[in-house]
Amino acid sequence: GTLVCDGASNFNLSVQRNQLTVALCNDHARRRFKKVHEVLGKETSSQGAMAVASEGLKRYNALYAIERKLKAREADAQETRRVRQEQARPLWESFIEWATQKLTGGVRHAGPAP
Repeated sequence: GTLVCDGASNFNLSVQRNQLTVALCNDHARRRFKKVHEVLGKETSSQGAMAVASEGLKRYNALYAIERKLKAREADAQETRRVRQEQARPLWESFIEWATQKLTGGVRHAGPAP
């Protein structure tokens, strides 16, 4: 099965014992971008890191906007899936590519994104 969690180490034993796949929580990841953005907003020496935090938040906000629209119109499961595939998936794939490039210093790796 799959365990959705925040990546805290206290889940590691359960993941190993039960041979689970971990799906990290995007809400926790977004909060980390936001926290970095808030902290670095008070400094002037970390412009590169601030740019990464700002871009990460911008990308998450675009994804969250899609979810807010779905919730506002009370979309059913079928419509939610369709909209996510058509609108959110390309944004998410672009996000993963951007984040991977930031993580690897722009070096591209063969194979699927981590």
